[in-house]
Amino acid sequence: MMVQEVASRLEVARLKERAARAKVARLRRAVDGVNRRLANQRKYVLGAALMALAESGKAESMVTGFRRWLNRYVSRHQDRIALAGTPFDLSANGGDDATS
Repeated sequence: MMVQEVASRLEVARLKERAARAKVARLRRAVDGVNRRLANQRKYVLGAALMALAESGKAESMVTGFRRWLNRYVSRHQDRIALAGTPFDLSANGGDDATS
């Protein structure tokens, strides 16, 4: 009888451990999701602030320097296209001063 009781307790403990591991995995996924959303929000806020500053015309030298930096580090064609028509345009017409 005692062996059955120990086996039963062991099985209950295994089930509790499995449930706890599943809960930890769910919580980690939730935290990862929150962290990703927060990182994206930071990028959006910083980008929007930089765009507003550039469009205000109050920091032309900073915009020019940033455009030069972008010209060196933005290599994907679709990313360059996304900048077209903005103060950070890297196309031949929009980014002439970025290649100097």
